[in-house]
Amino acid sequence: MIPKSLLSLILFCLLSIVSTAQTVHEVKFTKNDIKYKGLVVENGSEKYMRFRFTDTDKKVRLVQLPYTILRGTASGKPYRIIKAESSKFVSKKGETDFPALSLVFSGSNKIPFVFPDLGDKENKVKASAYRVLVKGKVTEGFLRQYFYSKEDELKTLKKVLEVGEVNSNPNRFVTLHLVIAANTKITDIGAGCAVDKRNVTKEFETIAKTLGITLKKYYIDDDNFNKAKTLETLNGLSPNSSDIIVFLYRGHGYRYTDQSETWPQMDLRSNNYSPISKNTSLGFMEAFNIIRKKGAKLNIALADCCNNDIGINRKTETPLEQLAERGLYDKLKLKKLFLESKGNILSCAASPGQYSWVNTKKGGFYTLSFIQALRYEAGNKNKGDIAWGNIMDRTIDSANRKTERCKECTKQTGKFYSNVK
Repeated sequence: MIPKSLLSLILFCLLSIVSTAQTVHEVKFTKNDIKYKGLVVENGSEKYMRFRFTDTDKKVRLVQLPYTILRGTASGKPYRIIKAESSKFVSKKGETDFPALSLVFSGSNKIPFVFPDLGDKENKVKASAYRVLVKGKVTEGFLRQYFYSKEDELKTLKKVLEVGEVNSNPNRFVTLHLVIAANTKITDIGAGCAVDKRNVTKEFETIAKTLGITLKKYYIDDDNFNKAKTLETLNGLSPNSSDIIVFLYRGHGYRYTDQSETWPQMDLRSNNYSPISKNTSLGFMEAFNIIRKKGAKLNIALADCCNNDIGINRKTETPLEQLAERGLYDKLKLKKLFLESKGNILSCAASPGQYSWVNTKKGGFYTLSFIQALRYEAGNKNKGDIAWGNIMDRTIDSANRKTERCKECTKQTGKFYSNVK
C-alpha cells in the first residue's frame, strides 16, 4: 500500500509539471474562403486560442477561446483534441458568431483537423499549417497581429517567447527546413539510402550550428516512405520568407518513354514488387513546385536517383573515398551561401537515359559528391569565389569521376538549374 504522504508528493509533482508548461503554436486554416490564423497558447494553467481573420465585411476580427485538452484512443490510434470551451470577441463583433472550435490530432499527424462542432463529424477542414513558435525568434510585430498593445496577454507572451531579449545572433530568426525522402527499407539500395540520410543530416546539423540558425528535420523513410506521406510533408511546410528549404530524394527513379522533361519521376514504392502507378510515384519537378510556392528565400531540391526507362539504381561495392567525420566550414562562406543567397536550385544525379550509382556502405555517388563539393567550396582551403553554381558543377563532375574509377559503372552526369542571386 502506498503511503498517503507519498501519494500527496506524487500529485504535487504532477501538478507542478502541468503548471509550468509553456508552449505557443501558430495554426492556419481556410474555411468558406476566409483565411484564419491563430495562436494556441499554453502557459501553465492558462490555456487559450487567439484567432485573427478578415470577415466578409472586410473587417479584421480578433477572438479568444479558452480550451481544454482531451486525449484518448479511437480505432487503435491515439488522439489529442484541443477543445475550446467558449469563444469571445476581443475586437468588435461582426455579423456572425465565432464557433467554439476544436483542433483534432489523430495518430502521428502533426497537422490538425479543425472542427467547428465536434458533434458534426462531416463539417471539418484540415489546417494548412501548425508550427511551434521558438523562444527568441518571435518579434513583437508578429504578436501584435493578434493582440492590442495594452493587453496583458501580449505582455505575458513577450516574456514567454523572450521577445526583445538581448541576443547577439542576428540569424536566430532563420530556420533551415531539411526534408529527406529516403527509401531505406528497399532490399537493393536501402542500406545506401540510409547512409545518405545519416550523412546529409549530420552535415546540415553542422551547418545550422555554425550559422546559429534553427534546423527543422522532416523524414519520409522506412514504413512512411510513400507518396501520401511525401505530399503531406511537402504541403505541410510553413517557412517564413527568410527561411531555407533543402529537399533530398534518395531512392529509385525513372522516366516515361515519351517524357520530354529532363527531371526524373520519384519511385515512392518501398518494394520492387508493387506496380508503378500515379499512386506510387511523384514527378521531381512536381515536388519542387510545391516547395517553391511555399515562399522560402532559398530552395534547394536534389534527387539522387536513376533517370532512365528501367528505373533501377545500380549498386556497386567498388571502394570510395572515406567521408571525413565532420566538415570544416568557413562561417563567412556559409553565410554567403545560405543567408545571403536567394532563389532556387534544382538538380538530379543523372541525365535522361542514365543510371544513378550507389555504394551500399558509402552512399550514393551524387549525394557523397554534393557533401564533398559543399565542404570544399565553403571550406577554409578554398581561396576562390564561392557560388552555388560552382558547388553543383563540382558535385556533378565528382560523381562522374567516381563512375570512371568504377569498372562496372556506366557514365553518370547529373543536371542542375539555378537562378540563385
